[in-house]
Amino acid sequence: MVNADGTTAGNANDGPEAPQTSTSVAKVVPVPQESGEGVNTDGRAVGEFKSRYPFSVRAQIFTESLYLGLILLVGVYLIVWMYNGGFPLPFSCIVFDSLPETLKTVLSFPIGGLIGGTLFALKYLYRVAARGFWSVDRRIWRLFSPWLSATLALMVGIMIDGGVLGLTYSVKPGGSIYSITVSVGFITGYFADSALAKMQDIANVIFGAPSRHGSRS
Repeated sequence: MVNADGTTAGNANDGPEAPQTSTSVAKVVPVPQESGEGVNTDGRAVGEFKSRYPFSVRAQIFTESLYLGLILLVGVYLIVWMYNGGFPLPFSCIVFDSLPETLKTVLSFPIGGLIGGTLFALKYLYRVAARGFWSVDRRIWRLFSPWLSATLALMVGIMIDGGVLGLTYSVKPGGSIYSITVSVGFITGYFADSALAKMQDIANVIFGAPSRHGSRS
């Protein structure tokens, strides 16, 4: 409503005038995401390059990385030793071609499993280290994971050779049976959890599913 003096008055039905308050806009810091180029930011902002860990922890991470890297080199060396067949292992006179055929086939499984398990442990190590989740409590797993994978691949190879798993393989003309066995061993070592789940299924068939309330004497 306009008054006689030209000023504006509020309408009686307009209600009370809302109080004037000052508002401040909080600065929102975006959470770093994976960039469009496929670069994994690990939750860091651009230019944030310093390590989250103190020197003592970085030294432990480096030691574990060196340990796993050496095991990976051992696995690659065993691959060369197996495919060459003519030179002995260091500090021994064991030549691959001199071994019985069955033993050569079975041994090729854990060689692949050792490489697969080591690669998985290395991938796990650099992921948890980069994302800030490295823990001393997981060290026992990281140290033994390659050897557990190799042992698991060995047992899978024995079960395949014995027909327990019901798997068969054929070699194409000009191919090598060790290419198949090393590949199966590698897959077993890299996906050790899936291999163990398969063994659980086999155990349930042979011994029966475990009872929920059963007790072990």
